Amino acid sequence: MPVEATEVINELVERLETTGLPVHYAYLDMIVSGHTVNYPFIAVAPESDSEIPQGNDKKVKIDRVVTVVAVIERVRGDTIIPMQQLDTVLKNVRLALSFDEYDKPSNMKALSYALGSAKFKLPDAGDEYVYFELDLTVTYMETR
Repeated sequence: MPVEATEVINELVERLETTGLPVHYAYLDMIVSGHTVNYPFIAVAPESDSEIPQGNDKKVKIDRVVTVVAVIERVRGDTIIPMQQLDTVLKNVRLALSFDEYDKPSNMKALSYALGSAKFKLPDAGDEYVYFELDLTVTYMETR
């Protein structure tokens, strides 16, 4: 069933909310603009979007690549890096986005989620955040 990108992103955010953490879309503006942010949180940032023609001009399969970012803590001074919390959040994010052909919700708008690799970002000199980035490709059908 064809859907719009906004519906697919909203569905993705709802699935990520099952982790129990607040979820934001396009998180960079929150940090840069100085909004108060409570840690930990999950954010979704769009990366790219590509079309896969389906043989007619009315329907197009879309692969939307997003980065799922989980910011665990802002580091100040001698903060101990919370690796166990980082691992737990990563596991919970993967569980929220994982399903197989037998347990996929029948009303799911996305055709599939393809999880990529997770990149851990531990603070170096001058860095303030402990987080990971997880690449995710969301595939769905769009109508023209």
